[in-house]
Amino acid sequence: MTLDDWRNVAIIAGTIITLLTLIKGVYEYTRQVAQKRSEQYAEMRKRFRESETFPKLLDLLEKNDPELVDVPWSQKVELLGFYEDVALMRYSGIMKRHVAFYMFAYSTCVCYEVQSIKI
Repeated sequence: MTLDDWRNVAIIAGTIITLLTLIKGVYEYTRQVAQKRSEQYAEMRKRFRESETFPKLLDLLEKNDPELVDVPWSQKVELLGFYEDVALMRYSGIMKRHVAFYMFAYSTCVCYEVQSIKI
């Protein structure tokens, strides 16, 4: 082999190694983004499930209960703030559309449909 052949082999090997490194970097970045999304979703789900006020408030909303008027404003704002956080995560790309709809859409629709009671 001549010196030109060795140079060509080195260029090809360097190009292959560079491409493999780039592919590995993109793969790791994709995994990291997925992990962050998963953590954010888990945090929102935990916040939703462990809240003491959300189940009571959603139950009143689902039944269209007149007692909803007596619920403190701070609890209503807390629930609305939660849905605002979900919307921000959805539109910023942190949470995918199907995840937001699958997990939180039913109770959001219940909130929207209660129009006979002033909240």
